Amino acid sequence: MEQLNLYYTEEYRRMDLEREFSDKLQTKTRITVTRNRSNLLSVHKEGNDKVHLRVQEIFLRAPQPVWEAIGTFIVSPTAKTRRIIREFISQNRPADALNKSGRASKLTTQGVYYQLDSLFEALNSEYFKGEVKCHISWGKPYLKKRSRSISFGNYDGFSNFIKINPALDHPKVPDYFIRYIVYHEMLHAKFENVLKQKTVRRAHHPVEFCESEKKFLEYEKAIAWEKRYIRLFIK
Repeated sequence: MEQLNLYYTEEYRRMDLEREFSDKLQTKTRITVTRNRSNLLSVHKEGNDKVHLRVQEIFLRAPQPVWEAIGTFIVSPTAKTRRIIREFISQNRPADALNKSGRASKLTTQGVYYQLDSLFEALNSEYFKGEVKCHISWGKPYLKKRSRSISFGNYDGFSNFIKINPALDHPKVPDYFIRYIVYHEMLHAKFENVLKQKTVRRAHHPVEFCESEKKFLEYEKAIAWEKRYIRLFIK
């Protein structure tokens, strides 16, 4: 019996999904399959006529109801579609996704100057009564030599994962600033859990989020530091 070529099987599956989504959404849809362990599903709309969907390779084995939920999520997220996608992820999350070198990726919380898990635990106790449940890790270093903007942190709702820019693990970065960045991303995790029960499209920073953000005791100090020293990170 001829051995199946799994690479082409998965590639054909991806192409079929692209055609199916482009037809159903009446929008040109591009699907990129990744081995990303922390960001399993993301959607980027490029103007009014293009959609870029990035999915972890586990989704190539997802049943039709999951892909129907993803299609609905792209148009108008609902509590039901979020639940279907989350349940699939929880049942199929890759335990040890491989990086490009073929070695297993691991959470990295220990930096040279700052340890993320201890910062997370302290903030969780001080501001959230220990109720924020998510993963946290240093992200990958940015490889671009020149950039006019920078993201200090990111929270991915589907994988329930916070990534912090490793550029902050530096002696010139004060502890109150990195604590503020972790706190900010923890707020995203908190509000994701609150809003996932609602069927309306959520704002990235709703009014309640902004009000909670200002409850960080060194909020003004952190914002002032960022405005003054942002030039250290961008060129």
